[in-house]
Amino acid sequence: MQCVVFLLDAHRQTERELRAFCPKHTHTHFESLQTDCKHCACLFSILREKGPTRVLSLTLNNFTGSIPKSLERLRSLEALYLSKNKLTGSVPTFHGNLTKLDLSYNQFSGSIPESLGRLTGLTLLSLESNLLTGPIPESLGRLTGLTLLNLQSNRLTGPIPESLGRLTGLTHLYLQSNLLTGPIPVTVGQLTKLVELDVSHNSLEGVVLESHFSNLSMLQRLDTTGNHQLLINISDEWFPPFQLKSVGLGPCKTVNGFPEWLQNQRKLEQLVLSNASLYGLVPTWLRNMSMLSALDLSHNKLIGSLINLPFSEYTRELSLQDNLFNGSIPRSVCRVTSLVILDVSSNRLSGNIPDCLENLQHMTMLILSSNGLFGVLPSSLGSINSSLRWLKLNDNNFNGQIPQDLRKLRNLEVLDLGNNEFSGNIPKWIGDKLSELRILRLHKNNFT
Repeated sequence: MQCVVFLLDAHRQTERELRAFCPKHTHTHFESLQTDCKHCACLFSILREKGPTRVLSLTLNNFTGSIPKSLERLRSLEALYLSKNKLTGSVPTFHGNLTKLDLSYNQFSGSIPESLGRLTGLTLLSLESNLLTGPIPESLGRLTGLTLLNLQSNRLTGPIPESLGRLTGLTHLYLQSNLLTGPIPVTVGQLTKLVELDVSHNSLEGVVLESHFSNLSMLQRLDTTGNHQLLINISDEWFPPFQLKSVGLGPCKTVNGFPEWLQNQRKLEQLVLSNASLYGLVPTWLRNMSMLSALDLSHNKLIGSLINLPFSEYTRELSLQDNLFNGSIPRSVCRVTSLVILDVSSNRLSGNIPDCLENLQHMTMLILSSNGLFGVLPSSLGSINSSLRWLKLNDNNFNGQIPQDLRKLRNLEVLDLGNNEFSGNIPKWIGDKLSELRILRLHKNNFT
């Protein structure tokens, strides 16, 4: 196993000195050292003696155990990167002048120490993807120089501290995938330089108002998904000061139906409103959002036809399942040549599948299940790029024979034609040509 240590502007050891401490190296020079990992511990013991060390990067190794005390006491250290190892124990109490601390993707446990609030020179703090528990310390509000705070993917509990509103230089705040409770503090609205805010997949509750975002003129990404008890109560007349590229609000409950304040977001690339208590017609302005690449309106009670949806050259994912959409699948879908995923299952659609699907050369998932679609399958279905992995047409009223052209879909993993009115023989080529098939459902048809 190899490790790489970057000692940038570090100490004045000669190569001879480094060889003496880590003799089984494979390559060494002043700016980088590569050595057998079982000898890397020796570097920790010499760093205090041979300083000043300013930047230490030991990312992506197989280090185990806890961080040595000698490393904690390195007062000259300004940046420490230990991400993507297997380090355990508690987060150390660091001393000195750290400006960047990255301990992400390890196995640190216990609570986040209050003492981190003394590292007032920090601009970056990442504890992502560990096993940390307990509350977010109020003392982190003293780190007023922070531009990035990443605590995602732990087991943190309790509320989001109001003191985080004092981090006025913060541009990126990631608190997602924890067990946080309580409301989103209104003090978040004081983070005027915030570009990305992600509090998704927690157990947050309370009401989200315009005042949470009214000063966030630089915000580009907002994600509150996965917080079932959050209530989004923003006026339809509100004009946001920002231009979002990505927004996720489901399954938070959205007051007043479809959020009209989104119509001014001309740079939106991703919009997730799944299970957001939406109802009624999709607003006509949605089809003018030509930059949208991913749209998720699934699990709502939206009605009407699909014509008001954005079918543009940028559209890659359309998740519209479990609504009340009716009418036919518009031929305009065939002009969306970049489309990768189309899921309109569990709606009230009717009519035929448009015979122009050969244009969808990037499609990997086509899910039309549980509608009232009928007719024979178009031959163009077999001309979709061989990258198609899922084809689900079950629980409709399709008839006729399974077209021979489907044998060209050599990478199919899921083929579900169950509960239709197909007839004729089950083709032998299904077993011969579709070698990647994992799921095949043909039940409740009229095969002979």
